[in-house]
Amino acid sequence: MTADNVNRIEAFDKLPKPDRDYLQAHCQSLQLPAGKTVFSPDMEAAHFLILVRGSVKVSQTGVNGRNIV
Repeated sequence: MTADNVNRIEAFDKLPKPDRDYLQAHCQSLQLPAGKTVFSPDMEAAHFLILVRGSVKVSQTGVNGRNIV
């Protein structure tokens, strides 16, 4: 993630500068193809993802087999 991206995200506006600097230094940019599964219920989340551009569909299959969006 570039410094510009960190500075454009409103949620980070109130972070102290050292914290924003830390994010800029430790974030990585990731591009995923459409339809790619990022997390599933049985996966441990090893990363904190920030959507900079595009959209995400969040869904899960319920116990009755129906898709929950």
